[in-house]
Amino acid sequence: MGPNGRTADPKQPMLSGITVIDLCGGHAGSVTTLLLAELGADVIKVEPPGAGDDTRRWGPPFVGEEAA
Repeated sequence: MGPNGRTADPKQPMLSGITVIDLCGGHAGSVTTLLLAELGADVIKVEPPGAGDDTRRWGPPFVGEEAA
C-alpha cells in the first residue's frame, strides 16, 4: 500500500486521485501545477476575478490585447 492507504496501480498516473488547489500568482506556480497535472493530479486554478493570473499580461509578443 502507498502512503495514502491505496494500493499502487501501475495503470493509473502517479498522482491520480489527488486534488491540488493553485493559488499562485506567477509563472513558477503555474508551471509547477502543470507538472502535477501531467502526473495525474486534478488541479483547480484560482485567479483574481476580472484580471486573471499576472502572467496572462506578460509580453511581448501580443496578439490584440492578449499576451502570446
